[in-house]
Amino acid sequence: MLWKIDLTLISLSVMSGKRSSGYVKDNDVHYGLKVAHRDPKSSKVIGLQCCFCIAFGREEKVGSKCKATTTVQGWNHPFRYDNIENHLRNQHSGQWAIYQALESSFECTSFFNDVPVAFKNSIKAHFPSSSLGAKRQIVYDIKKDIVDTIVGDMMFNPEDQDDSDADHDTDEEHAFDSAGEINALRLRYRQAVTKAKERALSLFKRVESEDDVAIYSYLVTIPKTKTTLFRLAVRYVSCGTSFRMASELIGYTYDVLGNPGLRVCSREEISNFVRTVCAVNLQRIAELLHHSWAFSIALDSATHQSTSFLNLRFRIFVPNYHSIVNLHGCTLPMFDRHTGDIMSTMVSKFLTVLCLDWTIRLLGLTSDGARNMTRRVAGVVTRLDVAMHSDCSLIRIWCGAHQLDLVMEDIMNNVIKERLFLVMTRFITHLTRQ
Repeated sequence: MLWKIDLTLISLSVMSGKRSSGYVKDNDVHYGLKVAHRDPKSSKVIGLQCCFCIAFGREEKVGSKCKATTTVQGWNHPFRYDNIENHLRNQHSGQWAIYQALESSFECTSFFNDVPVAFKNSIKAHFPSSSLGAKRQIVYDIKKDIVDTIVGDMMFNPEDQDDSDADHDTDEEHAFDSAGEINALRLRYRQAVTKAKERALSLFKRVESEDDVAIYSYLVTIPKTKTTLFRLAVRYVSCGTSFRMASELIGYTYDVLGNPGLRVCSREEISNFVRTVCAVNLQRIAELLHHSWAFSIALDSATHQSTSFLNLRFRIFVPNYHSIVNLHGCTLPMFDRHTGDIMSTMVSKFLTVLCLDWTIRLLGLTSDGARNMTRRVAGVVTRLDVAMHSDCSLIRIWCGAHQLDLVMEDIMNNVIKERLFLVMTRFITHLTRQ
């Protein structure tokens, strides 16, 4: 009887070692794991990814007739670390043996960064694993400054938020006789603007730190019922479609596929998806700027549908790639005058969010040569040069494409303008008579 009891205790102890457990942070380094998902309410880890799958892929087995899959292995809470170890032994036996011989946590972290395409720079490292299920919710953790300053402030018209639109007030004042009715109208207008902004930022949920309330970030959670809708909307917009067109295309997709998750998608919901993607990409650019010793920017402004925009691009040296990459930073709306002071303040505010010490990292600045850009005292380039650290100098570049555009415009105006217009007028007149 005692012998049977001992065997029972031994079997129970073995089973308890294989039972599921909660998240253990130290096991991230021990097994080479990455946090993939967090609970939107408690911020607890509910999904993990295999860094070996992301950095190296699964190893080909000698003599196997099947090709190794390219999917990234993921695990959901509660976690079975014994199954995780079995995955490493079976799918990454060679790299896992090398990894176990490492001594320090720094060596373990560098183990994934020293590959040709580093773990931190890979696309799969920053988007959820497909092995966690297509219907798994997507969670993004975004820094507070990106949401508070860029997405929640610079993307909105300050005149609407402050209710200082004189034209709006003037048009409505004649419809009322008393000051009380005018003030009531202004109050309703402010409330409408506030609600519109709240709806635009409804996906960004503030999560405060347990130790300090001032330390917080934002979590964006795409529920599992809308993950397909989210991915499809982002792909439609990335092809150049407007929010209205993307909404209609999703409706047509539902008509063909009959997927209930694609039944309804408004333009407002698509705009919220796009804001999320912009915030995630800006955070990724901020990480690249942090790991780069220098970068340059290019500025250009344009007007579209009576709204002016300031376009900002980056040229960043990425150490892990050993090359320079060109990235589009953001197109910021300008609701005020196009003065050098206002534009330089916008650029400085934007750069401070992405790279706090940009005054010692910014190497060059390319502009279109306009007066508000290159003016000796009040130009954007001049003001940013003054803001640079005393030990750092800024290289000013006049964009060659803009110079060529000015030359071609001068040729058109002085050489072939009259003749071209005459030929085109006769040609169009001839076509209309056919």
